[in-house]
Amino acid sequence: MHISRGEIVGISGLGGSGQRELLNEIYKTYHGSHNRAIRTVGKASFVSGDRQNEGIFKLWSIADNIVISSLDLLTNWKLIDKERSDSLAQRWYDKLKFRAAGREDKITNLSGGNQQKAIIGRGIASEADLIIFDDPTRGVDAGTKKDIYDIIKEISKSGKSVVWYSTEDNEMLECDRVYVMRDGTIVDELQENEISVDAVVASSFKKAEKADTSVNTENSGWGRKFISALTSGSGISILVFIAIWMIMSNINHNVNTRTGMTYMIGTALPLVLVSLGQMFIVSVGDINLGIGNAMGVVNVLAATLLVEKTGLGILAMAGVLVLYAGVAVLIHKRNMPSIVVSLGMLSVWLGIALLILPTPGGSSPEWLSAFFNLQTPLFPVQVYLCVIAAFAGYWMIFRSKYGMIIRGIGDSPASISKRGWSYLTAHVVAYVISGVFVILAGLAMTYVSRGADANASSSYQMMSIATILLGGCAFSGGIVEPVGVVAGGLSISLISSMLTFLQVDSSYRTAVIGIILIAVLVVGEVMKRRRSR
Repeated sequence: MHISRGEIVGISGLGGSGQRELLNEIYKTYHGSHNRAIRTVGKASFVSGDRQNEGIFKLWSIADNIVISSLDLLTNWKLIDKERSDSLAQRWYDKLKFRAAGREDKITNLSGGNQQKAIIGRGIASEADLIIFDDPTRGVDAGTKKDIYDIIKEISKSGKSVVWYSTEDNEMLECDRVYVMRDGTIVDELQENEISVDAVVASSFKKAEKADTSVNTENSGWGRKFISALTSGSGISILVFIAIWMIMSNINHNVNTRTGMTYMIGTALPLVLVSLGQMFIVSVGDINLGIGNAMGVVNVLAATLLVEKTGLGILAMAGVLVLYAGVAVLIHKRNMPSIVVSLGMLSVWLGIALLILPTPGGSSPEWLSAFFNLQTPLFPVQVYLCVIAAFAGYWMIFRSKYGMIIRGIGDSPASISKRGWSYLTAHVVAYVISGVFVILAGLAMTYVSRGADANASSSYQMMSIATILLGGCAFSGGIVEPVGVVAGGLSISLISSMLTFLQVDSSYRTAVIGIILIAVLVVGEVMKRRRSR
């Protein structure tokens, strides 16, 4: 079997004759798998006909579904160029004639045929030399089929090679050559003038011999975009934060002073940072119920080893990251539920913290206190740290190349693996990034408490989960809102202070906080549903 530049080569035969296995072997060889029987040149992309399981990222927009395979073309210094990304998505959105409200429309709002166009656009936009089609017209209407035929011919005319497997024999008439398979072997090759439905059917029953295996609409207006942003997870949590801050500042004007902001934002900072750590775990579809106790270990290490033996303390912090990576490997390799593993690690983290510091004590390192006491212009350093954390989370998730892969893992691991990226590596990277935020949260807590208590951080387990939900993240993975998480962390931390200012009885405070959170989540969900109509 050979494929020349600009050729459309069909793969046919009786179902289950090894066609898909052949396509997968060809694709894997392009991505580093060693197969002496297959020689490849250039790059390849894979367009799956199984759009629900291996094709679309259900939680993403049309644009993100198109550009996911083109990250190498859209990144500078590992960061996604937003302008180039939008331009590429819009170009293929227009060219493929989607029937949708715009390129930012959710992929699941489209018909099956238009979803398939997005997958095809992804393959073409990657500028691969070979595009492998695995039954691309499966389950689409006649009009979309014709569009797909025209697209494939246009790909061929541009000099790219096409391998096209189809379960419909008449589609082989669109090919330059056709290889017919039976029992895992190529039994016949049909040249252009030999290709017919009868010839394909006749060849499908040949005995296997020993052979070599080888309606387009404008984008939404600014008004609709503003409403969309306002009703997103980030928008709702920011509005909640602003409302709480305004209530507090009306009751006590000292809240708006530098001292007031230092205290209010400073005490919220550990929750903000640990919630960002939880967000990265949730982004890959996992959950960490031991994240608060992991933060407690860092708190204890910072208040003891970092004060007495800085070098040893830094090594211990690195050990926390290694342990985090090990947990990711364990969950992935053993296919264990993250909730079970994290419950086990909850006790492990607590045990480590109690071994190091059985009773509350220690102190904040001088360099840490000096950092948090920096005299920054306009606002205290704690405010800037929250802003930096929000933008860092946003850039890592939405603008970095690997951030899109991490979100993809949370949405559709099979689709990411099919694109040639390692599910295990993405899993580990997400956990390591989470570990970094946990370390930062532990350091912030050490400064706030001026010491350490192994048991004090246990409440952050559930608080971090409440924060990511308020911030607009989805437990199922794939949907994360870093800016919303930061605003959500500030809101949840400040609710308690607001109730104190309002002189709510402490006996009812926990219940009131819960009611407020549930009300906000319900209102947010209602607004999202109205927006999607």
